[in-house]
Amino acid sequence: MIERKPTSAVLLSLLALLASGCGSLGADQPALYDREGARGQYRDMMESQLLGPPSAESKLAEGDRHHRRGDLQRAVLAYFESARLEPENIVARLRLAHVVLQVNPERAMLEFDKLLKEAPEHAGPIFGIGLAHLAIGELPQARSALERAVTLDPDSPAIRSALGSVYDRMGDHERARGMFDVAALQAPDEPRVLNNRGVSMLLDHDPAKAEPVLRRAVLLDPDNPVTRNNLGLALGLQGRYDDALQTFRKVGDEQAARNNLGYVYYLQGEHEQAIATYERALLEGGTHAATIVQNLKLAEAALERAGSAAPR
Repeated sequence: MIERKPTSAVLLSLLALLASGCGSLGADQPALYDREGARGQYRDMMESQLLGPPSAESKLAEGDRHHRRGDLQRAVLAYFESARLEPENIVARLRLAHVVLQVNPERAMLEFDKLLKEAPEHAGPIFGIGLAHLAIGELPQARSALERAVTLDPDSPAIRSALGSVYDRMGDHERARGMFDVAALQAPDEPRVLNNRGVSMLLDHDPAKAEPVLRRAVLLDPDNPVTRNNLGLALGLQGRYDDALQTFRKVGDEQAARNNLGYVYYLQGEHEQAIATYERALLEGGTHAATIVQNLKLAEAALERAGSAAPR
């Protein structure tokens, strides 16, 4: 029997954690009507009236809907209720820990550790521990945990994709490609798997091969800014700078788009063009000036090194 946690204390601490972790996100942006969110809330309300008291399964599905929409606080409430209704099932508590992972990896790791003690042969807690190590940059520990998770659940494309990302960051691109290839066969239409596979191809200096993979990911998840920026990077690294800029513009404001284009020039070794693009970005309105100034200094230093190394 799993010990019940003090419900109110756990819930309040999670909500406080989410508020402190996300309080600054989007504070300067106007509130927009979320049609999908409104429909989801209406569906949840009507289902509760038609079906009577909610089940653990229905609350879990409700939490998943909120999580996909980025409404972390409602997701926490739904997952928490699912865990309360079925405390012997660790799935809802795993989902809770994954929400916490987005704002506080160290805290999430403690939650995953608790779940691992209860279910030592369950791949989920080990997967979460690996992701937490990855989030805080502890690559050897992330690799060890994710390799164990793959052994326990070899049919999970999410685990294989995460392990591939770790291999890439450790410079083992061949093993990363193997993981991504298998993950793509297991989940050919999973945007996160496709994005990670495309990034692996970029790290392997093959932007032309990465482009269709990232385009597919964008098609399946058009609102994901990370995937669109990666597509812009793939276009820019092929020398298609106008296409890259247009893609970056679909993600953020003009200042952010120009900054991203400057970074592409920087990666291509075109330091003078990078400097000019960063300077143009600073003339645009926006909130990214500090990042752009830092990037500008890197480009100026690289140009100076290139000049001092040139034959006289």
